[in-house]
Amino acid sequence: MRKGDRCAIHGCREWRVAGDMCSAHWRRWLESGLTDRTPVPRYTERPSGCWEWNGTLDPRGYGHDGPRRAHRLIYEEYCGPIPPGLVAHHLCHNHACVNPEHILLMNNGEHSNFHNLRHSDAMDRR
Repeated sequence: MRKGDRCAIHGCREWRVAGDMCSAHWRRWLESGLTDRTPVPRYTERPSGCWEWNGTLDPRGYGHDGPRRAHRLIYEEYCGPIPPGLVAHHLCHNHACVNPEHILLMNNGEHSNFHNLRHSDAMDRR
């Protein structure tokens, strides 16, 4: 294995650590017996309707595919480009969810207002 090699699983951009796979795919192979070339689904459908990202999650729980946030990537695959200046808000409040039906596009001001209202409602319930 050469320094700088990426995982051999199609679409994965993580660094190789074992064999020709990243740590997540290597663990999945050890636990499930899947061959190293078995495609791994990008998300898992949950009873809640959320499609939870199976790839890398950042510390806040957002899925990532390389430098891109996974919910934006999947939204664009299903619905087309996100216009400049709009953010993709999770209606389900599950940051790992990539279901385009759970994403609402809004501008930064609307997004801030939404979260401020939600936060003030939570404080009122205490």
